[in-house]
Amino acid sequence: MARKSDDDAAALEGPVCHHTAPSGNTPLVWVGDGEAAAEAVLRRVAVQALGGDEAGPEPERAAGAFGARQRGWLTRLTWAPSPSVDLRLVRSRSFLDADALDAMAAAMPEGAIEVPAGADGVIDGLTPEGEVMFYALFQGPGPWVRVPLMPVPPPFDEVRTPLVLGDAEARVRSWAERLQERGLDETGRELIAAASAVFTADRR
Repeated sequence: MARKSDDDAAALEGPVCHHTAPSGNTPLVWVGDGEAAAEAVLRRVAVQALGGDEAGPEPERAAGAFGARQRGWLTRLTWAPSPSVDLRLVRSRSFLDADALDAMAAAMPEGAIEVPAGADGVIDGLTPEGEVMFYALFQGPGPWVRVPLMPVPPPFDEVRTPLVLGDAEARVRSWAERLQERGLDETGRELIAAASAVFTADRR
């Protein structure tokens, strides 16, 4: 296998990390309260690799927050269908640890965004491009319970009736125009079409 050059390595973006500068040795960051479950998973993998067998049920991982760096096509998140008709989305520029999430569940922040019934995801048209935002979703009330969030990668088919924050359509259009000025290959054109599709009448 050919070794990557220094230029290739520099072109790759480092992982989002809240406590140290990104590098090739940056550890995984478990957002929310998944660290204990992550340690249990790694322990079971090690035991099985040595031919052993660890007794006991797999620990349940509680839903945490999700962090993402804003892209030109805009951060898109979804969640499993919920019977709850009362969902709240919290956006935070600061890392949300387990204590912060528990505090929000006990007393929902005033800035929490009400998610309309029937929404199957969210498109963040508020966060500036390049900035990192953390998100947490709750269903409730009485009590508020965290709901796992999942990123929606291109071609973004998982989200068809999203909650749209800000002027997302104009943001995507501006990003597409910047890309087109540089010249596009077929992949670039497909990405623009996929990012714009949710705003057209046939996707609503």
